[in-house]
Amino acid sequence: ARVVALGTMLGKMMAESGGAEQVARTLVDRFGERNAHWAMVCIAFLVGLPLFFEVGFVLLVPIAFTVARRVGVSILMVGLPMVAGLSV
Repeated sequence: ARVVALGTMLGKMMAESGGAEQVARTLVDRFGERNAHWAMVCIAFLVGLPLFFEVGFVLLVPIAFTVARRVGVSILMVGLPMVAGLSV
């Protein structure tokens, strides 16, 4: 429970400080708007290796919302690939 709570706090701090916006901007710039889902798969896979699924999910949700808003697609188009990348 402590690990999930710490992950929640870190995700909230990243969203409030603008870190999620910067990460989302970098991902969209590198992969392009059409490949935003592949960007989320890659970043979720890398984050999911050392972390528990729940902690990685809580950390990446602010980034997923920001990427979806920036690209102009549904959160499902970004969130489902993120969950798939975390579960590997």
